[in-house]
Amino acid sequence: MLNLLAFMLRDLLRNRTVLAYAGLLLLLSTGLWWLDPAPERLALNLVNVTLLFVPLYTVIFTITYFHNSRDFTELLVVLPLPRRAVLLGQLGAVLLALSAALLVGLGLPLLLLAGSWRTLTLVLTGVGLTWVFVALSYALVLFVPEKIKSIGLGLVMWFALAVLYDGLVLALLYWFSDYPIEAFVVPVASLNPLDLARIVVLLQFDTAALMGYTGAVYQDFFGSHLGILVASTVLLIWVAVPLLVAVRRFKKMDL
Repeated sequence: MLNLLAFMLRDLLRNRTVLAYAGLLLLLSTGLWWLDPAPERLALNLVNVTLLFVPLYTVIFTITYFHNSRDFTELLVVLPLPRRAVLLGQLGAVLLALSAALLVGLGLPLLLLAGSWRTLTLVLTGVGLTWVFVALSYALVLFVPEKIKSIGLGLVMWFALAVLYDGLVLALLYWFSDYPIEAFVVPVASLNPLDLARIVVLLQFDTAALMGYTGAVYQDFFGSHLGILVASTVLLIWVAVPLLVAVRRFKKMDL
């Protein structure tokens, strides 16, 4: 598995799409710094890039890469190699390549131009979301083998988590505003990795007051060390569960 991971990682680090991704993130980071050279505002301006563009690119690239390397995967499967090693080697290479591109394109300029605990949290959140959406995309593509359909469903998944879920939560909070909802606010946020990441990042920039009543609840919980630990654990669960599903599916499916 490690040999396969190293081979595919070397190939991915030379991939033009991955290099273009790192270059685009670097261009956005330095461009925003040139327009407004204030460390705090630079990091805040890059929040939407981290929370929206990074997951979107990750979904499209992961699904496309799986389909483009399908012939190579079939060749590996017929060799005397455990299927789990084949999948984990391939998936690990994608995880590390996209994480490296994010760290070079977004993390390096952020830490150099606006280095602080807040910017470090933003970078780590971006890496965490990369891992989450790689795992979700691999699980999806193994159940939906058609390329066009899997890309379409991947975009629907991203749109649902990035846009529709927030609208649904806001509607529920409005409808039940007359009832004590403190006990449900945190679990509802944990059901969406993007929502959870957004809350953790924005709380680092003291924007809880802009979230109204729910912001105070988020601040009390996620503003503590326990809250950060819980959020990190939930994101790891969002990686582990799709990964286990993907491994079980890959062992049984016919390529």
